[in-house]
Amino acid sequence: MPIVLRSADLLAVEGDEVIVGCAYKLHIDILSDAKNKKIADDLLSQVNRTSLRLCPRMRASEKDEVVEGVISAFGGKVVS
Repeated sequence: MPIVLRSADLLAVEGDEVIVGCAYKLHIDILSDAKNKKIADDLLSQVNRTSLRLCPRMRASEKDEVVEGVISAFGGKVVS
């Protein structure tokens, strides 16, 4: 979990929510796991001396813009 948290970006603090941006869904899944979430929430609350909750979100990726530019330049499309 420490490696995942190091790779996350602080996006906002809204009320008691500390919103962090993750580059990968796997990281969100790790941080959202009940055991990991409790540890993170408890540590945030203890360090800040107030009740806080970690809320991982998907962050916008610069790679998406690069990929879209390449696709556009070559007239391609994304197939899923």
